[in-house]
Amino acid sequence: MFGYLFLILGLASSFLIVSFLGRKIFTSDTAIFAASIPLFFTFHSLLASLLTLAMPTSSAAIIALGIFIIGGFFSFKKIRSQGELIWLSSPDEKIHVSIKILLSAIFLLVSFLIIHGFTVGNDGVWSIGGTKAVDTPYHIGQAIRIATTEQWDFEEPNFAGEFIRYSYYINFASGILIKFGLPIAQAMHI
Repeated sequence: MFGYLFLILGLASSFLIVSFLGRKIFTSDTAIFAASIPLFFTFHSLLASLLTLAMPTSSAAIIALGIFIIGGFFSFKKIRSQGELIWLSSPDEKIHVSIKILLSAIFLLVSFLIIHGFTVGNDGVWSIGGTKAVDTPYHIGQAIRIATTEQWDFEEPNFAGEFIRYSYYINFASGILIKFGLPIAQAMHI
């Protein structure tokens, strides 16, 4: 599926760009990877949103991804030409193994709670739990609208004529993933 390839290429390119530009800021590859995830989704949504003013949504998303891939390629070439390693490792990483294990456990717990807060059963029935029932339909509506419209118009999906003022970029990212073939539940969880 192109949606998974989109994620892998985008996140790998973002990792390379952040590792090149942030060599002096970040001291470990884990920090670089952690920073590259939200930066990819934010800047990809920004680039693709600007491009949707002149072209269809899917073309804009692919061109924005291409810009990331080109940036990742040149970052990789620059890092290698300077004789540096792509993966950083520092002595203090060995000291903080217990902190990484704790953070991984918290991440897994939060991921479990998020994934089970919105599920789609084998019979196709959507189940939304707890406080997510308040705004999940709003986010799903926005993402599906982005996924199904060819030319994006930045209008609120629920209130005709109103401009979007709420967490647009993450719904844009989910909408693009839905457009490229990811199931709705997976795209909304990413």
